[in-house]
Amino acid sequence: MRILVLMGGSSPERMVSLKSGEAVADGLTRKGHQILKMDPSRPEKVLTSEYRLYEGPVGETPVGENEPLDADKIEALLRCIKKYSVDLVFPMLHGGWGEDGRLQSVFELANIPFVGSGSASSALAMNKHLTKRVVSSEGVTTPEYYFIPRDSLNKIPDICREFGYPLVIKPNASGSTVGVSILQDETELEEAIALAAAQQDDALVERYIPGRELTVGILEGQGLTVVEIVPQEGYYDYKHKYTSGQTNYICPAKLETKITRRCLEQASIAFQILGCQVYGRADFRLTADGKIYFLEINTIPGMTELSLVPKSAAAVGIDFDELVNRLAVISMNLPR
Repeated sequence: MRILVLMGGSSPERMVSLKSGEAVADGLTRKGHQILKMDPSRPEKVLTSEYRLYEGPVGETPVGENEPLDADKIEALLRCIKKYSVDLVFPMLHGGWGEDGRLQSVFELANIPFVGSGSASSALAMNKHLTKRVVSSEGVTTPEYYFIPRDSLNKIPDICREFGYPLVIKPNASGSTVGVSILQDETELEEAIALAAAQQDDALVERYIPGRELTVGILEGQGLTVVEIVPQEGYYDYKHKYTSGQTNYICPAKLETKITRRCLEQASIAFQILGCQVYGRADFRLTADGKIYFLEINTIPGMTELSLVPKSAAAVGIDFDELVNRLAVISMNLPR
């Protein structure tokens, strides 16, 4: 197949997207596909597989260039797809336009096959508040929380006092823990509010769940393997996610069989009830007394050398190249 891999974009997760996109392009090339690469925020440049859009590290802090994918850029992307007779688009755009359903809706209207979830489920999964409401209706347990509209962030201090500490403040629609703060007491509140406000998004104040960090890669609606995430220090923030040696991964996680089964079931339920397709990743917290709390689902999870879906797939015998090839084949034959 001739596959266009989209990477970069304009969200704060731009650098992660570039690394993910290059890895996916390499894997598909090794599987014999003809690959084109594009950063849709700079659609004038289309590269073949032997050229790199990016080769550097992700870095320790998010870097978003805030270049909106406006109508002209979308039109340039569609012209490129037609000009090069692209069979399939493989979006590796984390956050923003790439993951919130807007780009997927363009492809759906233009009848262009693409990898991953459709526009409606992408938009729903990107919205943490709505995701929680939907999955909880199916018996999936999530931490208690308050939803705060972006024009009411000044109410956060009162809500936090009422809610009690420790707690988490996070943007309603972002990934890679961008803008997330874990607060032990009120002394950390001012900085956390400023960080949340900088994302220009609604926010959640969420109960902090002490315990173990778990994640489940999902392929065609089924959980693959549970991976435990153990940061060297602190919590699993942007730096720990994308800096080699900052985090240990236990795959498969050393859990009681019933807990492993429950995580896989909950991941599958969340994926399916949100209407997601092809692949994704669900994140959980596990308390000392064995309670499992669903946090969120990712419809375009990272695919770097440190990423979790490839680890989850490898544990069940699916190597990276076969994984990305399978995602392409599944998506090509998927009715939209």
